[in-house]
Formats: sequence, structure tokens, C-alpha cells
Amino acid sequence: TYDKRFKKEAKHTLKFGASGFNARNLLIERAGCLEFARDLEERTDGEIRVEFIGDNQICGQLSCVEKTQNGIVDIYAASTQNSAGGAPYLNVLDYAYVFPGRASQYHFLYSPESNAILRDPLEKRHGLKFLFSHCELRGLQMGKTFEDKPTVTKLEELFGTKNRVTGTQLGRIAMQLLNLNPVPVAWEETLDGLKTGLIDGAETWASAVGYANMSPVVSQSVDLKFFCGTEHTSMSASVFDSLDGHLQDAVMESSYLAQVHVQAANEAALVKTVGFSDPVLPGTLFDEHNVRPAFLHVVGDAAASVGVIVAGIVMLTTGWFIADPMISVVIGALIMVGAFRLTWETTQVLLEATPPGLSTSDIQKAMLDTSGVQGIHDLHVWTVTSGFVSLSAHVETDQDHDQHDILVELRRLLARLFGIEHATIQLESSALHQQLEACCGVDSEEDVSEHAAFHG
Repeated sequence: TYDKRFKKEAKHTLKFGASGFNARNLLIERAGCLEFARDLEERTDGEIRVEFIGDNQICGQLSCVEKTQNGIVDIYAASTQNSAGGAPYLNVLDYAYVFPGRASQYHFLYSPESNAILRDPLEKRHGLKFLFSHCELRGLQMGKTFEDKPTVTKLEELFGTKNRVTGTQLGRIAMQLLNLNPVPVAWEETLDGLKTGLIDGAETWASAVGYANMSPVVSQSVDLKFFCGTEHTSMSASVFDSLDGHLQDAVMESSYLAQVHVQAANEAALVKTVGFSDPVLPGTLFDEHNVRPAFLHVVGDAAASVGVIVAGIVMLTTGWFIADPMISVVIGALIMVGAFRLTWETTQVLLEATPPGLSTSDIQKAMLDTSGVQGIHDLHVWTVTSGFVSLSAHVETDQDHDQHDILVELRRLLARLFGIEHATIQLESSALHQQLEACCGVDSEEDVSEHAAFHG
């Protein structure tokens, strides 16, 4: 290989700005950069030499695209999302939940349809030739604030958290719609943000946690799969066009080989190097740093997959083809159960019912035990949106306690015991309550339990 790479005098020396990558971390996130460079040099007998410049020495995740467009480097590697600032058309990959899994991402990149949808418009608008890419789907990498919390099982448990978002516009919109509070933070500053608690989590993918040395500050890797995480390699279109025809062919052949390598190598590295699996394999980065992968809906998905496999085995070994529709009915039933649960939860929100797990009588009793509180009426507890609980109440106080202190203590109590952080509490003295009751028909103390029970 070495002899072939230096067989001929170099006609072109291409600068490859590889952002923060190096030979070591490319064994964690298998982005294919070095494999592409080696194969291209060998395939052209050294007519093309590649000067690989990583470790952010010449460009970073946000700047590599612009430095390629400006001719400072000829090839670059960075995520399409971070590169979208300089090449906005790359946002086309980031529609939420377009890709159900990594296989569909790779399928798209291999498909001729990717030329019309992605590659040709990117070259026309931004002067970049898309060569190949690693494929993962983004989730939330939660920091130490989630270390002592149970493993996340549903999206609602992440509502209201503050999370780093990359440069993609569509990703930011998706996070806003999912109530995940996107905070723009440069990739190079994400590690410090998680360390200091500036952010609760970071929107990125599992192998990025490994290669960027974020594992020590990440407690849970939540697999939301909500849009692309694609560490791609692109080339200046003008530089590509300046090459002889056989060298252009070599670039494309090496790109294809790198794409195949990335698909195989990164899928293996996710499990055996990073530890993004359930259970986490011993000796992996996630095992070493106690990072818990959280796969949402994994039980239903696994059951469906197992059912399909079982049906296939039964049909192959026995010829009993009715197994396929029978398994389909079972899978359909699982889906119906999930759909019913979701519909029920949504209906409860629309009816402003008291959330499951909360009791208005328990809340009322705890509030009445607070010093200075003499009575409570018009107590309402309801769900504003999934995972966001609100409370309103009128609280009678005595004259011996400061109302400000009572209000602070009630808010602390509600947050600590019941997880209610959004509360509207109207404080009124007993004398004022009696006057209002006499003139305006305010509910009596005895009516509170019935009123609260109705909202339960």
C-alpha cells in the first residue's frame, strides 16, 4: 500500500481539514476520513496526496465548511448540522423523524435519489461536493443533573430541560416543539457547558459523546432518534472539477469505499467501543464512565422485531404460513395498546383532570400543615401539557405570619413533595375571606373537598 501511494509524483496535494478528528478518536467515531485518504492515494498511485489536518488545527466544526468554500482547505469533515451555518441547504437532512433508523439514513445516501435531493443542490448552491457520511440519529446526552434520576423512559420526563442545540435551523424548531429548550452552544464549548451545569443536556449522538471525551460528564444517553447526526466529508466542487477525469473517478470510488467502511465499522464501534447498547458491554466507554443508554419504546420495538423473526422461522421450517397474519395481529394489538394509552393521557390533559399519582386531598393536607395557613379553598390541580403540572388555590392566612414567607414556603413544599413548580396562590387573611364569603358566596371550607374531588 505504501509503495502504491508514493509510486508517482504528486499532481495534486489536497488539504483535508478534519475539524477535531485524529487517528485516535476516529477509532471511536468511525467517520472514515483516514480510510478515504489512504485509499485515494493508493488508487491514484500517488497522483493525489492528501494532507490530513485534524485536532482543530486549521478549522473546527463550525468553520471547516467556510474555509473549504474560501479555498483554505480542499476537503473537510464535520457534521452537516454544524456546517449548515455556511451551507444552509444541509438543513434538508434535518426534518424531524424523517429517518426511522440508521439503516434508512444509509439507504438514502446510497440511493440515486440522494443526488437530486441532496448532492446536486448542495453543489449548485454552495460549491460543495458531498462525498460520504457516517450516520446516527440525534438524542439528548444528559449531564450530571440526571445522574441520580431514574433512567428516562419517555419524552415527557425531559420537558423543560435546557439543552445544547447545533447550528441546524430545523433541529432547533424540533426541539422547541418538543419543549426541550434549545440553547445554541458551539460544539467546542459543549463539554464545558455540561461540566458547569450551564445546560442540562446536549443534543448530539452516542459516538460523538465518546470521541469528544464527553463520557465523564454524561449520565444518560437518551435515544430520541429525532433527526440526523451525520459526520460527513465534502470537497470543494471547483477543486474536484479541476482534476483530470480519471482522478475524479478515483475520488468517487474512494468515497464509495469509505461509505461502505463507515457503515460497517461505526455500527460495530457503537456497541463494542462506545457501549451504546442494552445491556452495555463491559470495557466500553459508557461502561467505564457509568453512562446509561435510554432507549425509548424499546420494549414494543423489540417485541415486534422478535415476532417477525419468529414468524419467519415458523414459516420456513413448517410451511405454516398462517403464522405471519397471526403475529401481525399480535403486533397490531401492541400498537393499539400504546395508542389507547396515549389517547387516554391526551384526554386527561384536555379535561384538565388531576394528573395520575397526585391527590388533591394530600396536597391540601400538606398545605394546611404549613405554619400560618388556616384554610384553603378553590384548589385546582391540572395538567397544562404532558409533563407540565399547574396548581391554583386561595389560601387563608393568620395575621401573625408574614405572607411573603408563607408563599415561599408553600412553593417550596409543592415543588419538593409533589413536583409542582408552576403554582398560582392567592393569599388572603381570614377576615377578608369571611367578608368575601358573606358578600360574594365564596366556597366554604366544607365545600373544598367536594370541589377538589370533582377536579380529581
